Amino acid sequence: MKRLFFACLFALCASPATRGADGAAPASSVAKAASCEAKTEALQEKCEPGPLESLLNLLIAKEGAAWSSFANVPGVQWSDKAPVKSAEARQTERSYHRRGKLLLAGFGVVDMPNGKVGIDFGLIKGNEGNVGVTLSGDANQVYSISLMKFYPSENYQEIIRQQLLPEDTIKLIAGHCARDGYGTAENTGKNEFYEVVLAAGFVYAEASVDEEDVSTASASVLGSTAFNFYRSRPTQRMVAMGCRDL
Repeated sequence: MKRLFFACLFALCASPATRGADGAAPASSVAKAASCEAKTEALQEKCEPGPLESLLNLLIAKEGAAWSSFANVPGVQWSDKAPVKSAEARQTERSYHRRGKLLLAGFGVVDMPNGKVGIDFGLIKGNEGNVGVTLSGDANQVYSISLMKFYPSENYQEIIRQQLLPEDTIKLIAGHCARDGYGTAENTGKNEFYEVVLAAGFVYAEASVDEEDVSTASASVLGSTAFNFYRSRPTQRMVAMGCRDL
C-alpha cells in the first residue's frame, strides 16, 4: 500500500495542475483555511469546505458512502477513473480503491521529488500540501480515506484543523502507542488518534510519520506523513497497538 501512495505522490509532484507557474499552489488555496474564521466573522459568510472536508462529509453520510458520490469533489483530481479491485486485499472492506490527489491548506513551497527513481531521482519546487489520496472500500461503498504527503510532520492536529471549517472540532483520543499497526513490532510511527466532529457527524482520524532513510535515491528517503480517516471509532486497532486513551 505504501508503494501505491508514493506512486501517486510521484504523479502529483510532476503535475502542474495544483500549482502556479512558479511551482507554488495558488495563494487562495493555501490561505483559505487560515483565513476562514476571520472571513466568517467579518462578512458573516459561511466558508466553503475544502477538498478534505468534502471527502469526509461524504464518507460519513447517513445514506452510505457510495463510490459515485466521490466522483466530482471540488479540488480532488482522480488518477483512477473508477474504483479498482485490489489484487492483494485481505479484508472485504478494502477490496477496492481509488487514487487521486488534492492540496492541503497551510503548506508552502519546498523541494519535492521529480517523480523519478535511481540515478535520475532529484528534487523540484512544489507545494508540500500536495498529497496523494486513496479511497478504500468494498464493491458498493467507501469505508476509509487515506492521505500521504512527503516529509514527516508531527503537528497532526494543527494540520487537520487547518482543513476544517471554524465550527468543526477535533480532539485527541489516543496516543503513545506501544506497537505498530500490525500489533507486533515496536511503534516508531508516533501514531495518534483523533475524533473529528463535522456537520455530517463524527469521523475518526489516525496520523503517523515515517522517517525511513534508505540508501537508494528515491522518495522514501524524504520520509512521509500519513492520515487515515475512518467511519467508525477504530477501537480494536487502538487496543491492538497498545495506545493510551487521552
